[in-house]
Amino acid sequence: MKKTLILSALFLLTFVGAFAQRYEYPGQRYPAADNDRRESYAINDMQREARRRIAVGIENQSLTPTEAIRLLDEYDRIQLRERRFRSNRNLTNRETRELTNDLENLIRKIRYENRDGERAGYDRPRSPGNYDQRRGW
Repeated sequence: MKKTLILSALFLLTFVGAFAQRYEYPGQRYPAADNDRRESYAINDMQREARRRIAVGIENQSLTPTEAIRLLDEYDRIQLRERRFRSNRNLTNRETRELTNDLENLIRKIRYENRDGERAGYDRPRSPGNYDQRRGW
């Protein structure tokens, strides 16, 4: 009787252990540690790049103070959103995609504002004849 009981318990533990593994459905993503780390690095790199571009724009005065404040506010909103997403320790695919899209849009806006020709500290009215003087040509 003891042998049968031990054998059935062993069989039961083996059977339960085999089915306790997580099943991945086709197209479903369960983030692995490496994948999460890679996504975090990519998002952090984009945040660093956005912050650097804003700083360079402020430094060389290609961003007006109003533009810089607006871009920094948007950067802070994205960072707050990331903090809220990471409150449960993992980013889902959707959250990662949203953050990446937001950061790409922010970098696009920074690039536009850096190149739009408005200069910080430029007081004269904008006119087509003044364009080359504003650019320093």
